[in-house]
Amino acid sequence: ARRHQPGAVQGAILSRYSEDSPGVEGVGTALDSLMPPFSENPGKWAGFSASRIFFLTGLGRLHEAKVVADSIELVSKDMALGMHVMPVLAGLAPASSYPIADNVTQAMEAASMKSFFPANFRVAYDLALGDVAAARRVLDGVLAASNTTLTPEMRSMLGGYRGWIKVLAGDTIGGVAEMKAGLRGAGALGMDFNSSHIRFRLAEFLAARAATREEGIRWLQNGFSATSDVIYLPIARLMLARALEDKGDRQGAANAYSSFIRLWEKADPSLQPRVAEARDGLKRTTGEASAGT
Repeated sequence: ARRHQPGAVQGAILSRYSEDSPGVEGVGTALDSLMPPFSENPGKWAGFSASRIFFLTGLGRLHEAKVVADSIELVSKDMALGMHVMPVLAGLAPASSYPIADNVTQAMEAASMKSFFPANFRVAYDLALGDVAAARRVLDGVLAASNTTLTPEMRSMLGGYRGWIKVLAGDTIGGVAEMKAGLRGAGALGMDFNSSHIRFRLAEFLAARAATREEGIRWLQNGFSATSDVIYLPIARLMLARALEDKGDRQGAANAYSSFIRLWEKADPSLQPRVAEARDGLKRTTGEASAGT
């Protein structure tokens, strides 16, 4: 009998992103073999479908991810909504590509005032859009509410978003320090699905500054190991390539550019400019065109 375990899905996906892996094409087959029948357990089926969405979104195959997200509406419209906006949270698509009705947005904000999980999602969504005012309003509301069940780790995780807000306001040093403090206080919670977005932004901010570039490179190389992190693993390779090139590590940059090009081989047409950017980077660091150009 097949064992439909989330850990098996995580292993099947993440193992394909190792440096010595031949590629990610076999992941779809692996996921098919692990997928439980809908009739057996619709909730578990939806959870495995979400893993597929993380995988497809990370590879820039947003159209395929949307088809899977549509199917999840059979089980949960709320879950389907979350899956639909993953490309927005990951910075891979504008919100205009995934319009959300005003009443749904209001419902999201109302729910976020009551518990950690919708608050975490909503704040990450607002900050991905650059809507600092909305993010601050949600944070202030949920942290001040007396009817929440926030643990100290959850409060720390949410507090880390204040650091992201500081960075957007121009205080990179103070903001990064607050983001790191939030992740430390969150403990194990700081390395699971709920912190994927803030960890990626932290890596981005660190890698962008010469003074913290080495730390940013370490985050980009080693900071993503949860199932949902596959959303960021490929684009982190592009960011890593830029940072290594800025550092002067031409070979390391070339390897990262090549890895990203391989992972995004079938990315949607709207995302191909990033592939072209990587090909240009590969030419700069090797003096040769990449395969397939």
